[in-house]
Amino acid sequence: MEIKHLVRIANTDLDGMKPVHQALLKIKGVGVSFSNMVTGLAQVEKNAQIGALDEEKIKLLDKIIRAPLQNGAPVWMANRRRDFETNENKHLIVADLDYTRENDIKRLRY
Repeated sequence: MEIKHLVRIANTDLDGMKPVHQALLKIKGVGVSFSNMVTGLAQVEKNAQIGALDEEKIKLLDKIIRAPLQNGAPVWMANRRRDFETNENKHLIVADLDYTRENDIKRLRY
């Protein structure tokens, strides 16, 4: 079995030697509870090395992290419920999280 040293999920390079639940924490917008939920939804052993997963499982993890509410995650796990502009529930990660936070601060300033 070949172990990849770098795994790319949600535009983030993850260390392939770490367990899945721990590696996912390096993605901005993913916390401990969210990481455990994603491994459960993807039916991946959370203590398995992320570099040892096959390409199918990695794509499934990426899909769930990018759109958790459409893949079976409960609404209360989203980090952006009832968005100010769209009134939608969504979970933001990486650059979207930074961009939205900056816009919220600007909106509240003026």
